[in-house]
Amino acid sequence: MARVALLVEHSGNRRLLHDYLGPHYTVMAEEELCLEAEPPELVVADPRALHRWEPALRQARAIWSPLLIPVLLMVSGDGVRQASERLGDTAEDVVRRPLSKAELWARIQNLLRLRAFSADLNGRLTDTAAYSQVLERRVAERTEQLQYTLSETVQRLTRASEFRDTDTGRHIARVCHHTRQLADALGCDGQLCRELFEVAALHDVGKIAVPDHVLRKPGPLDAEEWALMKRHTVDGEWMLQGSDSPYLQRGAEVARSHHERYDGTGYPDGLAGDAIPLSARLVQLADVYDALRTERPYKPAFSHEQARRIILEGDGRTAPEHFDPEILRAFERNAAAFDRIQETLKD
Repeated sequence: MARVALLVEHSGNRRLLHDYLGPHYTVMAEEELCLEAEPPELVVADPRALHRWEPALRQARAIWSPLLIPVLLMVSGDGVRQASERLGDTAEDVVRRPLSKAELWARIQNLLRLRAFSADLNGRLTDTAAYSQVLERRVAERTEQLQYTLSETVQRLTRASEFRDTDTGRHIARVCHHTRQLADALGCDGQLCRELFEVAALHDVGKIAVPDHVLRKPGPLDAEEWALMKRHTVDGEWMLQGSDSPYLQRGAEVARSHHERYDGTGYPDGLAGDAIPLSARLVQLADVYDALRTERPYKPAFSHEQARRIILEGDGRTAPEHFDPEILRAFERNAAAFDRIQETLKD
């Protein structure tokens, strides 16, 4: 449906116009207007509101051409002649108040036909550099808005997992920062680094489904409990899979595969080498480093140097073979940055 913007001061006239036009057009209020980025197909205005919007309308009409943002001016009976003298300047047509639905409908239809003819004739809507620039700006704005929405979704899912787990939000924040540090050291582009920073927060979202007696147990887990704990990987993937969002798709692969090991000894699928998604390989090392640096019921917090040595040399439970060799080298080159992040984001 064509988008018709109402620039009308009187609330009664706005309601009347909305009732007239609502079933047939997408009616836009003033606060919804973005004339340069996404102009309406028609503007219906009264003189006072038009006066307020005149500078913005002139600028937008200069970009798009007047006939691509036609203005229908509503005036009282004694103002028709004066308004008619200005046609082609800030308005294309005039309609008299009180409004006649039949006359209003006819004038709107004429202006929309004129607009369609003008667009087809000069190709302004598809061919001009001005439109291309506006379109690029609109795409950038929509992308930024989508990014914000996805970031908020990730943050809220993360908050839910924090509520269940004994790990703190600081743990998740550190894993995110460590992941981005590794991705940057590998030479990943800026967009991918930002995306990995976001989705790393979802690595343990599946712990929402782990029973409390397992999740919060202070001592070692028995075999049955350990099997339940390991399910947080597949449960996390299940929570995130099936989305059209590349962010959540990557989040699903991180959730499932961040406990896989490069030598194939991890879980849940025993993947090895490059069969493990890059995102999960990065989060795996980031998560291990933070786990080593954090006090747990079954272990003390290790120093940076101890954690570094364990990752690079092994300690019986963790071995260098568990990690992608290229990522391991990136960690070794940037180990000092890991320590700074850890100290900055202490619990």
